[in-house]
Amino acid sequence: MIYEPACGNGCLSKILQEKYGRKVYSFDIVDRGYGDGVKDFFQTKQLPKDCNCILTNPPYSLATEFIIHSLKLLQEGGLCIMFLKTT
Repeated sequence: MIYEPACGNGCLSKILQEKYGRKVYSFDIVDRGYGDGVKDFFQTKQLPKDCNCILTNPPYSLATEFIIHSLKLLQEGGLCIMFLKTT
């Protein structure tokens, strides 16, 4: 299972679900018309039990914070995947 904490309008989540058949928990800090609800990622204290991957395109100004929080939430062997600018 994949946790997408900054799902926006669902671009990543939809591809993961429709093309690759993955279960994705999709949230964002504001309602952008897609997802399982509104949630502040930094208030997340634990992931669903069946989740071992956080994959997102975070706000670039908060990229470091997203990575640090993700690594705190993930169990050993979990995946932290972030789409980030390289400049």
